[in-house]
Amino acid sequence: MTGSSSWLIGGHEVTQILSTRIPELTDEVLGVLRAELPVYARLPTELLQGDVRRVVVRALRLFVTALDTDGRPDDAALADLAESAARRAEEGVPFEMVVAAYHRGVRVCADTALAGARPEDVETVHAVLRIAMGFLEHIAVAVAAGYAQHTRTALAEQAASRTLLVNTLVEGGDIHEAAGRAGMTLPASYLVATLAAGAHPDESDPGIDPLVAARWKLRRIHEELSRHYRETVLWIPATDGGQALIPIATAPGESSSADIVRLERILGDVRRAAGADIHVGVAVATPSEVPEAARLSREVLEVALRLGRPPGLYRLVDVVLEHQLSRAGAGRDLLATLLDPLDGHDDLGETLQVFLASGLNRRRTASTLHVHPNTVDNRIRRVTELTGLDATRAEDLPLLHAALTARRAGSGL
Repeated sequence: MTGSSSWLIGGHEVTQILSTRIPELTDEVLGVLRAELPVYARLPTELLQGDVRRVVVRALRLFVTALDTDGRPDDAALADLAESAARRAEEGVPFEMVVAAYHRGVRVCADTALAGARPEDVETVHAVLRIAMGFLEHIAVAVAAGYAQHTRTALAEQAASRTLLVNTLVEGGDIHEAAGRAGMTLPASYLVATLAAGAHPDESDPGIDPLVAARWKLRRIHEELSRHYRETVLWIPATDGGQALIPIATAPGESSSADIVRLERILGDVRRAAGADIHVGVAVATPSEVPEAARLSREVLEVALRLGRPPGLYRLVDVVLEHQLSRAGAGRDLLATLLDPLDGHDDLGETLQVFLASGLNRRRTASTLHVHPNTVDNRIRRVTELTGLDATRAEDLPLLHAALTARRAGSGL
């Protein structure tokens, strides 16, 4: 057999059996869809008897034509079916229900076409069933393409609306309008966290593209952070980290400290997922106060990094003195000049920093610097001679700490 014109069932051509009954078959298919697939029973009558009916009619005619083309509809017809599937996706009809609907339609066609089959028609029955399977394969691919296109479009629109929301929150603007476009409800507060990630070992592997490794690291950070929160974590990526807006149900000052403690615990999982050290500056703010909180969290992070603090989470209270001293002004400039006599004496400046960081422990300082403890004593004595400030005298310690912080804020020690 080379074509459906010679395919006879009960002495009648298969295509003739089907093509003359398109209206009745359409009603039957719609009835089957409503009875067997509940999602179609819930569609508005106007939609069911309008666009869905038109799609059923087109599909029935395509099936009849497919009997002459070995089950493959032409490309234009497949494109139409993909577009129709995209509309169903937009209306919220699940993908599997649309595929099931086409199977139900083909079943109705096969039942009708083969109802009068006789023993001598077995070859035609096999051919029709084979064509039906090929037809359904092409239809399923078209439907999948339609849903995939809708998903890509929807994801792009969602990403764009969320980007608009996070930019509006951080930079200022009509946050309520932006939240509405994103389909999101603004929370009572946000944990505004600015993250800086250290290098992953892959970034220094000569066989791996360091940019790809870095991007993949940042993606893992975002995904792991989001995994721990039910609500959407808004994210602004950066070269070495990013800024996260984490929604919380409490207003600033109520129980936000518990949320910060929780975030600190979560950071352990984030660090393991990233395979790198993580420093975080955090602040809590209402949605309208996010711009200031975003700035503050960045500043807190910068101070923690500048001071060489270990990886972890930092609030303003954790670096409040250093943060205040890092603000430009006459006071900071004056503090910085107190250590000007150490310019050109890098060993003295380094020893002073380590000595203060170690809690004035000369042996620990010596071990860190790989020198003898007596060398530490001699250097600290020399610092006192040059600056007039004694690191072993309690009343001079605050001034030395402040002076070091002021110099770090610039380009000094």
